[in-house]
Amino acid sequence: MNSRKHREQERPGGNLASLVLAKHILERGDSAQAIEVVSPILLNDPQHVPALEIKARAQWRLGLYDEALRSLGALTRLNPQEPGYQYLKGLCLQGLGRFGLALRAFERCARSTSPEAQAATEAIVHLREWQEFLIQELIACDREFRRAYLRDAETAAKNRGFDLGKPQTYHAEESEKRAAHQWLRPS
Repeated sequence: MNSRKHREQERPGGNLASLVLAKHILERGDSAQAIEVVSPILLNDPQHVPALEIKARAQWRLGLYDEALRSLGALTRLNPQEPGYQYLKGLCLQGLGRFGLALRAFERCARSTSPEAQAATEAIVHLREWQEFLIQELIACDREFRRAYLRDAETAAKNRGFDLGKPQTYHAEESEKRAAHQWLRPS
């Protein structure tokens, strides 16, 4: 299989065939194999955007959030205007428990007209609700946090990675029916 992959890379269109294969494998749910398929492309061209996109999504699905953030950093340097990268960055940061940074990434995406904008808006609403729950739990269980929160709520929350910024409306159509959102990464 490795020799076939190598020959495919040498042929014109080999990258395209590998990308189609990797995308299919990723959609089928085998994230590790998708990374394996795009790795030779990235060895030859570390700035190959479609291969980096597949790699970042696969890393996220595997729970390799720090690695996915590195791949997204490269993608953002190559294509800083792509809001989908911000959405995936928000999902990774959320997975790492960096809720404040995740909210900022979702907000950057939600301000766009990209297909991910609505999902980012919904993620913001859900993440703010989750933050509120976690903060209430901290207030109830952690005396030190409770004292700090009573003195300066914003600073106490920020020190724990939360963001108490004002919720913003990003689209005029804020759906009454919010789609069910699973916070677990797809398998």
